[in-house]
Amino acid sequence: MAMHKCAYLKMSIYILKDFCNNSSIHGLKFITKPRRHWIERVFWVVCCALSWCGSFLLILSAWENNQNNAVSFVADTTYLDWNTPFISIAVFQHGLNSEVANSYIRNKFKKHEDGFVEEMRRLFDEIAFQEHLTLIHKCLDNTSKLNFIEKSDCPRTNLFDVVQSVRSPCKDIFRNCQWNGNEFDCCKYFLPLQTEMGPCYALNNIHTQNSSKSEVLLDMMSNRTTGPGKLLLELALNTKVYYLSKDEVPTFNTLSENVITATRKIFYKTLLQVTEVISVPDARSINIDKRQCKFPEENTGFYLYNWYSYSACLVECRRREVMRLCNCTNPLMPAARTEKNCDLDGMVCLEKNKDYINTLINPWDKREGAGISCTCMQGCEELGFRMVSKEEEREPRNYTTIEVQMVQLPTVRFKRNIVRNKVDMVVNMGGTAGLLVGGSILSVVEILYYFLVRPVWEAVHSHTSVSHTP
Repeated sequence: MAMHKCAYLKMSIYILKDFCNNSSIHGLKFITKPRRHWIERVFWVVCCALSWCGSFLLILSAWENNQNNAVSFVADTTYLDWNTPFISIAVFQHGLNSEVANSYIRNKFKKHEDGFVEEMRRLFDEIAFQEHLTLIHKCLDNTSKLNFIEKSDCPRTNLFDVVQSVRSPCKDIFRNCQWNGNEFDCCKYFLPLQTEMGPCYALNNIHTQNSSKSEVLLDMMSNRTTGPGKLLLELALNTKVYYLSKDEVPTFNTLSENVITATRKIFYKTLLQVTEVISVPDARSINIDKRQCKFPEENTGFYLYNWYSYSACLVECRRREVMRLCNCTNPLMPAARTEKNCDLDGMVCLEKNKDYINTLINPWDKREGAGISCTCMQGCEELGFRMVSKEEEREPRNYTTIEVQMVQLPTVRFKRNIVRNKVDMVVNMGGTAGLLVGGSILSVVEILYYFLVRPVWEAVHSHTSVSHTP
């Protein structure tokens, strides 16, 4: 047994010396070369050790930089050939349309008494807009009485269908639409969009129904040929109009300065300064946690919308919190897969927790019950805009006019560049290893050859030779 160990040790020393004498790695041959003084050997051992340590530290630094500092923002000013997209416009009906609601109630309940229709319309208004839930509480309270409707008539379930049915159709909201002075079919391009505040109609938004079909997308690019884009809308009803990026959706937390509560006989004119944020295609190869943004298709784990955006993430976050608190989904938005929409009891739960649900707090805010903390990333490609001016004028016409115009074509945009990609990392590591230790891919092959392939081959060859000896 001892003889076997001794033979194995001698063989290992022989292989190590053979590798050091013939390897392309710098300095190793001076350690094992015969007829060298021990001081010289120690000197080369120290030099090789320092080179290896330096190489390791530089390679580690290159790795950390690639992982943590791979992305940078730069200002792009090559604006002459840009095609700049226009913002998205979302239009909500503001208040119940009495004619639509009355027709729905009469057809559903087959009752035409004015008192019944009016009180039921007020109940539907509470369901559709969730502002004051007086009649909803009466429907649930055994001690309270309703004036004209029976409690059995109160819609207990399928409230999402109620919300959808009492909203005005597109043709009742829009009178006229123009882009850069050219009229277009409003209801062809303003598509339905379901939000946490109920259904709306949105233009130039990736989250709308059928937005993947090119024939329902209006060409709203602005460049040197077209000039700054201008949108003109004439609205027949009182509405709320949201100004958004094309990948965002309206939420309870949309900035108030980006919302217009439009009433009839008022002309609203808004001038915008648009700034685009884009990402180079190689940004998709960087880990999401490292680039700290998401592209629209990176929507794993989200159910309400097909594309990712910061606001869509907020809606998903709020949906999950509502499910935790009330075990149902707000009937203003569609339920996610198997989740149920809230009934009247659920709506009371929503009202009870309204302030908490609609308030966003920072993740580091530890106040109990202050609001919802949502860890949502920004989108990798966004269209930022700033209100330069907002004007309102009274006019005699019995409808609302909204004009939104870019004040000028943008002269700068921000680009997310990749400073260090995988190829750069390999080059940096390879250059460092080659400079300090003389290493390369062939050095790895040498190690495998001298310490694995060659010993195995010699062992097999010697065993074959012994077995054939007479």
